[in-house]
Amino acid sequence: MLNENLEFILYKETAYAGGSGGSTRGMAKITDSTPNLISLPLPKSGSTIKMPLNLYQRDQIGGTGVKGIQRFRVVKEVEQKKGELECYIQHRRLFDWALPTLGLSESDHSFVIHLQTPSYRIESYGCVIEELSLNIPEKELPTHKIVFGCYGFKYAVGASTDVDSLTVCSINESQPLLRSNCSLSIGGNSILFSDLSLTIKNEIEPIVSSGGIEQIVKSRELTISFTLPIEDWMYNSALLGTTITKRAVSLVLGSICTFFITNCEVVVEELDESGAMNADLIKRTVKIYPTDNSVISVV
Repeated sequence: MLNENLEFILYKETAYAGGSGGSTRGMAKITDSTPNLISLPLPKSGSTIKMPLNLYQRDQIGGTGVKGIQRFRVVKEVEQKKGELECYIQHRRLFDWALPTLGLSESDHSFVIHLQTPSYRIESYGCVIEELSLNIPEKELPTHKIVFGCYGFKYAVGASTDVDSLTVCSINESQPLLRSNCSLSIGGNSILFSDLSLTIKNEIEPIVSSGGIEQIVKSRELTISFTLPIEDWMYNSALLGTTITKRAVSLVLGSICTFFITNCEVVVEELDESGAMNADLIKRTVKIYPTDNSVISVV
């Protein structure tokens, strides 16, 4: 099916897996009258979008019956299939939702994703982000990618009303974030970088329940990696110094949002060598790690 036949909508839940309703785990479908529906950011060119689904796995078993050995299939277990999407950056919603409260998933960061085509519709409820990756390349538009699971989903074909065919789906035509609008500072010092990546990983344990799959957020890791020209000794001195010092980090993504991380450790991971006749800058790869007493926020 052609991509232009696919339409997506996001919705921030007020109750975990509640959909458009206020009942926890109620999975109420979203409608055209549901307030605060959000357009999906423009997908990255050439990327693939996967919907999160919980599928029943089947197993073939055999036994001896009145007609001899017989084989048949039984439902074995529910398996959570992760959703994936990679988009340009037009709003901050995915960044906000990438920091769920540790413990049993609640409504503070869960959302609905709605997919519709001319022939079918799917809505996944209680979606929780397992991993978010921000990529700021040197000469292209920045992108962010998420991997996420869901509590449960509904599926509708044709005239079925289990999931509505929305008429309010629209393409987000706002200008995506530009590379030139991104900036980094460490310990109050502005840092020049050629490329940068930020990764948030939430360790989530899925637990099968009678209504769906609960998602317990056990821990979180965040890392920032960027490339720094080694010739610029002013930046190296301000960044590294002579001792290991915990520093505050600020990553500004234009007018979209800013990441603040307190008490970070800065480590040189790799030094790229350059030949004597090579005109390219010698660069080093630097990584930033939050510590146990770091606070991560998006504003």
